[in-house]
Amino acid sequence: MQPQWYFKRPFIIISCIFLFPLGIILLWLSKNIKLGWKIVFTCIIAFYGMFVIAATLLPATPEMVAQTRHDDSITHAKDSTDEIGKQQALKQKEVDEANAHADALKKEASEKAIDAFVMSQEFLKKRLKAPATAKFPDYDEQAVHYLGDSIYTVVSYVDAENTYSALLRSGYHCSLKYEGENWSLISISLDNE
Repeated sequence: MQPQWYFKRPFIIISCIFLFPLGIILLWLSKNIKLGWKIVFTCIIAFYGMFVIAATLLPATPEMVAQTRHDDSITHAKDSTDEIGKQQALKQKEVDEANAHADALKKEASEKAIDAFVMSQEFLKKRLKAPATAKFPDYDEQAVHYLGDSIYTVVSYVDAENTYSALLRSGYHCSLKYEGENWSLISISLDNE
């Protein structure tokens, strides 16, 4: 005949560990466990119970108190370090966002600088005697200066024919402003005028 579920070894062992008074009773009432094992399990459970009781009832020694305080101070220091780390991470995020914004503005200014260089050439062609003969250098980022408030200054040169059909190189200085979708000329001057 099968023993009841509460007299099976796995249930008795689990009961001895987690519900030790019940476990001991079931251990001694069980007919499937030999007397030697009953004594061994009872001794183990008794020593375990005494250890738990002793640990909870004995007063703390000065060393234990000092260790607890030390552990608390380490935990507090770790919490403070974590908070500082979070603050530093937040500051770094703000710096990264500011740098990204500055990079976006630089990229936009750089793109506008190329446009300013090209538009200065268009404005200059209107002042030349023979605009069809004008030859400009390739874009040079050092030729364009951003002054702020969407104002750019271009300092470059042009090779173009004069009224006598002689090809001359002339330096020019052009200030222009970007307004919405349009460029407006502020001033332009040729070196040989």
